[in-house]
Amino acid sequence: MNNNMGMFETKKCKHCFEDINAAATRCPKCGGSQGIPAYAIVLIIIGVLILIGAGLIITLVAKTTINIQNGENNIQNKIAEQAKEYRDINGKTRFKINETFQNQYEKVTVKSINKDYKSSNELIKPKDGNKFIAIEIEMENINSNEYSTGLFNAYYNNVALDKDYDFNLENFFSPNGRNKKSTGYLLYQAPKDANDITLEFSNFTIYEDLTIYFDL
Repeated sequence: MNNNMGMFETKKCKHCFEDINAAATRCPKCGGSQGIPAYAIVLIIIGVLILIGAGLIITLVAKTTINIQNGENNIQNKIAEQAKEYRDINGKTRFKINETFQNQYEKVTVKSINKDYKSSNELIKPKDGNKFIAIEIEMENINSNEYSTGLFNAYYNNVALDKDYDFNLENFFSPNGRNKKSTGYLLYQAPKDANDITLEFSNFTIYEDLTIYFDL
């Protein structure tokens, strides 16, 4: 070590690692600057850019997530509003004979039920242990546009009844034109002891469960 160095605090040169005066800003031996090395500056710049990039990504993801959530909320709100069009105007979901379900598109009424229907055609008979049940339906399309109506299913003790047909009976067909009304019968097979029948009517919609019930 240089004797002149003994009276000063020393440090290692960042480039040649020789002992130099602690206050030196440049190495007297190799001429290297004692400031922050170039590679360190590069690393700092890279680090700052990474942090900025990460911040931008996080912000973008957060904004995208918020936009998606807002979009989903808007869709749900729109579906909820449109679903109102298919609900009964009085908010009912259960009906009896001669009570009418009505939404913005249609009216549905069960006019009568024959719980022991017998066909005039001797060849049309229920299966052993069963009987025919004929349900008279009246449906009207009250919308100015053509409207596809829903689907009927009948149940006894929560078990679906088999649908049947009798061409001697005025079978029910849904109205599919503008302002048309249709009246006819739905025919089902049920156990002979069946009494309390539930007729289920489900709208063909993408919305929430809009099924209604006729207790017969």
